[in-house]
Amino acid sequence: MKSNRMVLVFFILILTLWGCEEEKANKEVKTHGAYTENNVAQKMDKEDKNNEKTAKNQDDNNSVQYFIEEEDFQKFAKKGLNPFGQEKKQINLSSTDFEYYIHGMTHQKVKAKEKWDFFEMHPKRIKWLLEGLEKTKYKLGPDKQKYREILKRWKQKDFSTIVEDHNFIWDENEGTVGKATDRLSQEDEREYLESEYEMMHHFK
Repeated sequence: MKSNRMVLVFFILILTLWGCEEEKANKEVKTHGAYTENNVAQKMDKEDKNNEKTAKNQDDNNSVQYFIEEEDFQKFAKKGLNPFGQEKKQINLSSTDFEYYIHGMTHQKVKAKEKWDFFEMHPKRIKWLLEGLEKTKYKLGPDKQKYREILKRWKQKDFSTIVEDHNFIWDENEGTVGKATDRLSQEDEREYLESEYEMMHHFK
C-alpha cells in the first residue's frame, strides 16, 4: 500500500512538473510572438515613413520647372563656355570651383538669412560636375568623395539632405552668416528663382 502511494505521489509530481514546463513554454512563445509582432510593426512603420518621404521627394521633383532653357546651354557651348556660362574647363576644376558651383546651386532650395552666388540647379550642370571629378588635373583630397556623394544624390533628384549639403560647403569656408536652417517649399523655391532671374535680366 505504501509503495502504491509513493508511486501515485511520484506520478502526480511528474504531471505537475510537466504542466509547469508547458505553461512556461507557452508563455515564452506568446512573449516571443508579441516581441516579433512589435518588431514587424516598427519595421513596417519605418518603411511607411521612408516611402512617404520618397513619394514626397518624387512629387516635388516631378513638378520642377526649369527657368534655364536648352537654348541657353546651346549659347554657352557656342561661346566655349561651360554649363554655368563660365570659361572654367573640367580639367581645371579645383576644390574651390566645386564648392562655388555646388554652393550656388543649393541656394534655390534652402532657407538662409544671406545668400551669395546663384546657379539654377539643373541635370546638365550636375552631370558636368560629376564628369569633372574624374577629369580634373587637381587632387581634391578627402572632399572629393563628399562632392561625389552630393552630386550623385542630386542626379537621382534626392534633395532630402540639401540643408546639410549647403552647410557642408558653408562650414568648409568658415561661414559666419548665411547658414541654411531649412528647406524651401516648392512655392518659395519658385519665387526665389523668379526673383534671381528677374535680377539677372535687369543687369544684362
